[in-house]
Amino acid sequence: MSSAGGFGPGKPWSLWDIMMNYGVYGLCFLLQQLAIIEKRVEARLAIAADRGRLRYANELAQFLDPDEQCDAVTQGDRKQIDGLLKFAKQQADTLELQPVHDRLEEFGKKLRFGITLHEYLAEVRVLRETFAARLRYKRFYLYPEAKGELCIQAQHHWAKALEAFPRIKNDALAAVDCYGLGHNTASVFYSMRVVEHGLRALAAGLNVTFDVQQWHTVIGEIESVIRELAEKWPKTPTKSGWLSFYSEAAKEFFYFKDGWRNYVSHGGDPYDEHQALSVLEHVKAFMGHLGSRLGERTAVAAQA
Repeated sequence: MSSAGGFGPGKPWSLWDIMMNYGVYGLCFLLQQLAIIEKRVEARLAIAADRGRLRYANELAQFLDPDEQCDAVTQGDRKQIDGLLKFAKQQADTLELQPVHDRLEEFGKKLRFGITLHEYLAEVRVLRETFAARLRYKRFYLYPEAKGELCIQAQHHWAKALEAFPRIKNDALAAVDCYGLGHNTASVFYSMRVVEHGLRALAAGLNVTFDVQQWHTVIGEIESVIRELAEKWPKTPTKSGWLSFYSEAAKEFFYFKDGWRNYVSHGGDPYDEHQALSVLEHVKAFMGHLGSRLGERTAVAAQA
C-alpha cells in the first residue's frame, strides 16, 4: 500500500506504519535520489578529469549547482547523503535487508574518516545496487485502493471506540487489515474478539462475572440482572435511560452471538468481503455507542 505524503528522511516510523502503511513511494524516492547523485557526481568527475575540453565541460556543468566542486566531497554532499542514509536505514530495517545495513555501515565509516569523490560515487552506486539486488527476494501485497484507504484511516474511523476501549486496538486494526487483505473470515473473527471486550464491559457494569462462561450464559445472566434492576430501581428518567441502554446492548450481543460469533468460532461457512465489511461497520458503530457509557474510561456503576 502506498502513501505518497507520509515518508521522508529522518521520519520515525510507528509499528502501525510498518505493519499497515508501508509506502513504496518512499523506497522509490530513495532509489531515485541515489541515482541522481550518481549522475551528478559522474558529471563532476568528468569535468575535473577533462577541463581542457571546455565545450564538454560546459555541457556537463549545466546539470550542476554553481557552488558544487568537481573534485571533492563537499559539506553539501555530506548533508544531502546524511538524510538519505538515515532513511535508507529505516527502509532496510522495515524490509529486513541485512546486506544494505552492511553497506550503510561501510559508507558511514568512510564519511567519518575521509572519503574521496571517487569513493563517494562508488559507495552511492553500490548502496543503490544492493537495494535493487535484495529487493528481488521480497514480496509485497498491493491493497485495492478503497480497502487500502480504509486501512490507512482505520484509527481515525475507529477513534470513538478506541477512546472508550483502548485494549481493542490490536484486534480492531487486525480486523480492518484482514478485510483489506481479503481474509474475510479472519476479519469477522477479529471483529468478534472486539465485541467480546464490549460484552465484558457490560457484564462489569452490571456486576456480572465473566470468566470462562459461554456468551449465551453470560448474556442470560446480564438480562436477568436487567430485569431485577427494572423492578428495584425507582422510576426516573435516569432509570429509563440506563435500562433502555442495557437492554438494547444485551439484544445486540445475542445478535452478534447468533449471527456471527458461533459460526466463525466453530467452523461455519466462510464469509465474503461484503459480509466482512458489514460486520466491521456494525461492530465499529456498536462499540462506539457502547463506549459512550460503559467504556474502560467512561464506566459508570449500575447503581450510580
